[in-house]
Amino acid sequence: MKNWKFLNLGFFLTLSAFFIPGFVFADDPIVTNFTASPSSIGSGYGVTLSWNIPTGGYGQNFYFSCPDSVKIKNLDGTNVTCNTNLAIGPVSSSGTAAFFITNVSGTTQTVGVKITPKSYSGADWSAGSAQVYISVGTTPIPIQSFTLSTTTTVASGGNITLSWATIDVTGVNLQFNCIDDLKIISSNPVGAGFLPCGLPAYDGVLPANSSVTINISNNSFFPTKLPVKILPAISTNTYDSTHGLSLEIEVDGKKVMLPEIKSFSSSKTVVTSDEKISFSWDSQNANGVNFRIQCRSDLTAVGILQGTTTTALPCGSPAFSEVLPSMGSTTIYFSNKSSNWQGVLVTLLPRNTDGTYDGTRAKEIYLNVTSPTSGTIYTPPISNLTPVINNFSNPSLDQKIKVVRTITFSTYLMASSRNAQVTALQKMLSLDPTLYPEQLVTGYFGPMTLRAVKKFQERYDIAKNGDDGYGFVGPKTRAKLNSLENF
Repeated sequence: MKNWKFLNLGFFLTLSAFFIPGFVFADDPIVTNFTASPSSIGSGYGVTLSWNIPTGGYGQNFYFSCPDSVKIKNLDGTNVTCNTNLAIGPVSSSGTAAFFITNVSGTTQTVGVKITPKSYSGADWSAGSAQVYISVGTTPIPIQSFTLSTTTTVASGGNITLSWATIDVTGVNLQFNCIDDLKIISSNPVGAGFLPCGLPAYDGVLPANSSVTINISNNSFFPTKLPVKILPAISTNTYDSTHGLSLEIEVDGKKVMLPEIKSFSSSKTVVTSDEKISFSWDSQNANGVNFRIQCRSDLTAVGILQGTTTTALPCGSPAFSEVLPSMGSTTIYFSNKSSNWQGVLVTLLPRNTDGTYDGTRAKEIYLNVTSPTSGTIYTPPISNLTPVINNFSNPSLDQKIKVVRTITFSTYLMASSRNAQVTALQKMLSLDPTLYPEQLVTGYFGPMTLRAVKKFQERYDIAKNGDDGYGFVGPKTRAKLNSLENF
């Protein structure tokens, strides 16, 4: 009986080895060796993991801890999922596995790899796990190419395609510099609408190897360069600006349909004092026209508006308070108060769309107005009129033009300046065609504005050629501009 009880106890202990915790046939599985070779790599290079589990051959799990910018691939190119348990390698006491690792963060990143052995029952035995760390350098040139569809200047309102090719990255985005007067619209992909500047331009990540087409409009009259940078994506809404590439797109200024006087004629060129003269004209691309009459103080011009309604017309400035139609006719008579004939220059000024008049595209008619007391009509040759006409450009003559200022000038202005003060300067100078005959109001301080500023400085003895500040709107020039009442 004792022997039977002893045998039963032995059988119980044997079964307990399988069912009672703490009773085992073999040692717990422990990873005694786990290495990464090499432990420091460049982006896109391979690393081999080696391990040894001498007390068990029941398999193992791996856990890769990866930053968003790091991607791991098997040797066959398939992706390895990060931050989750993976059964990798042979079910044996030792093994190896190789991987490629890429990093597009812009800086060196660390990848942690943990190996956890499985017990004879297939459960993870975390007490026997081991961990290694791999240092991964960043991809030095993630953007392989970034090109434009044309190297020439893009017309305002025209399309241009930007194309790129990358390595390692999963996507890209574009960033445009903020430039006044430029507006950017996405033509392809459609639906993106106006693209912002100074920020990633598209809401989502663009493909790693692709292209986009954009439409750029330039609201200024001058060519403007638009810098654009392609940014490799690190993760959603995060980009690496350090390893991006930049280009410049030159956008032509907006095209202006310049006004043109097609015809300008008068019913007579030699008239007596107070004799009515009919003027007719035709223009194109003009937002109306106006007259500018250059005459002496002893000769006045009177316009007949409707029926018998008349109005005195000023000399040296736009004659009619209301713009005249682009095609039409009007009647004017001149009163000569002197005892000699008077030469008169009548100029037809086409009006630009911005409300200014273009003196460079005007047409002129020379008239001789005889005195009512002279008794005879004397018609001098045209060449004799030149001295009289040129005198009208002399500010010493009694021909005052009231100055209209829209702002107080407070900023230093020079060639290439572009702001609201330049706009106000051009509007003010265009009141006097002898200073600024082009009368273009663009907001940009270009060659025409420079010439006008120099004439203004010379007229009021502010500066002359060779002086410091000649052609610049500095303190003295601003003081005169702000105090002047009449040209």
